[in-house]
Amino acid sequence: MLFRSEENRPSRREQWFSFQRALLENLYRMDERKLRGTAEWTVYGVLREILESSIAIHRSCGYYHWRVSDVAGFADELELAARTQTLRNDRERRAALRAWSELPPYVAIEIAGLKSELESGYSAPKSLVLLAVRQLDHRLLTAEDRSPFFDPIRRLHDPAFAARWREIYGAKIRPALLEYRHYLADEYYGGARDSIAIGALPNGRQCYEAMLRRSTTVQLSAQSLYELGQRTVEESLQGIAIPDEPPYPGQPGAGGFSSGQELLDFVRGAVDRAGKAAGGWFPSLPREELLVQPYPPDRDRPDMPATYQFVASQKKGVIRVPLSAAARISKARAEITAMHEGIPGHHVERGLARAIVGTPAFAPQSLNLAYIEGWARYAEALAGEMGLYTDRKSVV
Repeated sequence: MLFRSEENRPSRREQWFSFQRALLENLYRMDERKLRGTAEWTVYGVLREILESSIAIHRSCGYYHWRVSDVAGFADELELAARTQTLRNDRERRAALRAWSELPPYVAIEIAGLKSELESGYSAPKSLVLLAVRQLDHRLLTAEDRSPFFDPIRRLHDPAFAARWREIYGAKIRPALLEYRHYLADEYYGGARDSIAIGALPNGRQCYEAMLRRSTTVQLSAQSLYELGQRTVEESLQGIAIPDEPPYPGQPGAGGFSSGQELLDFVRGAVDRAGKAAGGWFPSLPREELLVQPYPPDRDRPDMPATYQFVASQKKGVIRVPLSAAARISKARAEITAMHEGIPGHHVERGLARAIVGTPAFAPQSLNLAYIEGWARYAEALAGEMGLYTDRKSVV
C-alpha cells in the first residue's frame, strides 16, 4: 500500500523532518576525519548530503503544490497504489478495502494543504493545473476494464472482493477523485501562478538552489548555473550546421508517424540497431533484455513522454511509448528518445550499476538526477558517434 489515510497530514510531515534533523545533528557530532578511507565515510557523506538537501527543500519549497501535476503527481500516486496493492491473502485484502474506504479524508487533507499553501503564495503553475484536471477527467471516464483503479479486481479474480471493491469505488473512491478534480478546476486554478518558474514562489531562489543541490550535490546559485548553461550552449553550437527543417514536433516540416504501430516499430528498430552496435563500444553490457512496449490504454495520452523502467519481477528493461502521440513526434525525436531511454542510455547505465558487486544497500535511495540524466544526454551524442541515427536532424 503506497498511501495511508492521514499520512499526508502536515503534522506527520513535520514529524518526518524532525527525525531527519535529529539524524543530521548526530552526523554533525561525528568526527569525519576518523572515517576517511573507509566504507563508512562514503555512507556518511551520502547521508549527510541527502539530509541537508532534503531539509533545505522542506524549509523553502512547500509540498502539496508539487503534487498538482499529470506526471508523478497526486493522481499518479493513487494509480500506482492501486496497481501495486498487495492482495496475497485475506488479511491483505481486508486491509486494502479498509484503506481505500478511507480515501475521502486523505483527499480532504490534500485539498486543505493546497488551500493553506495558496494563502501563503505557494501554488502550481496554471498550465500544470489544467494538465492535472485533464488527467483526472480521463481517468474518471476510463471504462472499468482499463481503469487503473480496478486493477486489483482484475488481478485477483475474486467475485466477492470485486463486488466489495466496486461498492467502495462508487461510494468512496470516485466521489473523492471528483472532489479533488472540482477543487482544482473551480477554485485552485484561479489562484494558481501564471509563471512556470520556481522563482515565482515566495522563497523561489532558495527553493531552486535547494532542488538543484538535491539533483546534483552541487551548491550553485541560480545565476551562476544560468551563466554556465549559456556558455555551454554557445560552445556546443559552434561548428554545428542547423538543418533548414525544424527538428521539433508540432512545427511545419517536423514530420511524424501515420499510426501508433509505425511509431512503435520505428523505436523498436532503433533499439535493435543500437543493441547490435553497442558490443563494439562497451566492454560489458547489461544482461537484461530491453523491450519496447506501448503504454497501457488507460495511461496512453498524447502528452505522455516515453519512459524507461526496469521491471525487477521480469528482470527486463522496458521503454514505454505513447502511441497516441504518434502524429506529434518527429522521427528525429523518436530515435533520440530511443537512445536516451534505452541503449546507450538509461538501460545501459542502470543495468551496469545494478551489476556492481558490493553496492551499499542505501545506494538506490541516493540517486542524483544530474548523473542519471547526464549520462542519458551524453548517450544521445554518443549514439551519433556510433552512427545509429538515420535522420540527420537527430544529430543536432
